Amino acid sequence: MRGVLFTALFLSTLSLQAAQTFSKEVPETLKTLHKILCENPNEDAVFETEIFPLQENTELYLVQCELYAYNSSANAYIVTKGFDDSKFVSPVSVPALNANKTFYATTTLMGGNYDPETKTLATFSKGRGVGDCGQAGNYKWVEGEFVLSKYFLKEKCDGRSVDWPQIYPFKK
Repeated sequence: MRGVLFTALFLSTLSLQAAQTFSKEVPETLKTLHKILCENPNEDAVFETEIFPLQENTELYLVQCELYAYNSSANAYIVTKGFDDSKFVSPVSVPALNANKTFYATTTLMGGNYDPETKTLATFSKGRGVGDCGQAGNYKWVEGEFVLSKYFLKEKCDGRSVDWPQIYPFKK
C-alpha cells in the first residue's frame, strides 16, 4: 500500500499547478499529500493552515481544502519531528457516517476544527444552510491517535438546531 501511495505522490507532483499555496510554512511532503487528498483543489487556491502542538515533537496541521455555500472541508495531518530534524507526515483518518448509516474511514473533515485545551478534533457537516440537520463527530487525542469519543446525527431538517441525537456512544 505504501508503494502505491508514494507512486501516486510522485506522479501527482508532476501535474500540480504551481499557483497553489499554503498560508503557513508546511513540510513539502504535507503539501504534496494534501494536494492529492484534497478532492477538487482550485488551481490558485490558498490552503489556510492551522498548526497545534499535540505532544513533544508532534504537531497537528489542519489544512483547509474546499469552501462550499454552508460547509467547508479540511484535512488533518500529524507531523512528527525525527531525531535528525526530519519530519514524518501522516494523514488523520476518522470515522464518519455514510448514507447507509454505517461508519467508514475518511480523511475529509467537514467543518473540521481543533480545540487545543481539550485535545479534541471535531467535525460538523450541515445538511442544509441553517444547520438544523446533519452529522457531527468529536475525536480525542489519546496515546498518539485521534479516537472517536462522540458522534451525533440529526436526519430531520425541522428548523431546530439544538439537541442533536447522540448515536455514539449510544445513550438511552
